[in-house]
Amino acid sequence: MKQLDAGVKAGTLLFSYSPSYEDYIALRKGAGNRWLFIKNDLLQQIQTPSSFHVSSNAIKILLHEDMLDAAIQLADRLVYIPDVLIDEALTKRPLWALSKCQEAANQSIQRESQSYDQVMIWLEHAYTAATHAKLISSWTKYMHMLLQENKRKHTLIPKLKELLAKHTS
Repeated sequence: MKQLDAGVKAGTLLFSYSPSYEDYIALRKGAGNRWLFIKNDLLQQIQTPSSFHVSSNAIKILLHEDMLDAAIQLADRLVYIPDVLIDEALTKRPLWALSKCQEAANQSIQRESQSYDQVMIWLEHAYTAATHAKLISSWTKYMHMLLQENKRKHTLIPKLKELLAKHTS
């Protein structure tokens, strides 16, 4: 029993320095009936604004615990929003997802043609979010704005037109 306690203590210490989803699950299995006490501490650690380890792992853990709003709040501090969070938010928090997908598409467009395939992925996600938020007309206006603003990007324009046609016909 003391070895188990030592293992759980070591695991929680390691987690505090570098939280990972895999370690979180391992701690859950190893903690037994003490899990509820340990779990709350771990979740608090990854949500603390001063923590240095805001990461996609922390977001995965929060999603695992059905804490979507906490994951969104944490993700708003990241430069890149993990796909797993976008996928979850598309239907449950579509306004947030729509905004983040459009923001990511705009950033990808600024990086030029090597990221245009990624632009299309973000715009597809934005369409899904717009559908769930009942904002298809806003998405369509946004697409028309992208066409206008990027009319000199000859590699991008056909892709934008194709995506717009796909969802407006």
